[in-house]
Amino acid sequence: MSHLRTQIRKQIVSELAVLAPLTVESVESTRMYAFREDQLPAINVYVASEDSEITTLGGKLNSSMAQRLMLRTLTFPVTVYLSATADVDDAMDGIAVEVEKILGNSLLNNLVQATELTSTVPTIDAEGEVPVGVLTMNWTVLYQTVEGEPELTA
Repeated sequence: MSHLRTQIRKQIVSELAVLAPLTVESVESTRMYAFREDQLPAINVYVASEDSEITTLGGKLNSSMAQRLMLRTLTFPVTVYLSATADVDDAMDGIAVEVEKILGNSLLNNLVQATELTSTVPTIDAEGEVPVGVLTMNWTVLYQTVEGEPELTA
């Protein structure tokens, strides 16, 4: 079994995969992926950061009877890449609607306790051969694991 963080990332990709091939050409899960123009629009998902804190249930923190839980806050960008045409802003917003409908209320197959869109940043990348619209939707999920058992949700 894999770390719950990996399971969450793969579940996000799985849920967004319903957008391919009608809305986007593909949904990838990697930090490094160079899309060719014929592969656009495309979505890339990866884990940006994770914060953790120990909580406790069933006793005092120093008690051997206490079950220590890790409350984890995971941040992941969903980055949309598309050809930068005259209507690129409308196209980015259209894909954003679809992504928000899928992830907005999702508990990611009960792997997480909450999912929240925290920011959206539209930009244009004109450094390559063809200008590309880039829409980064930053999401945060909240989940728990038992300390020492990072593969299982608590």
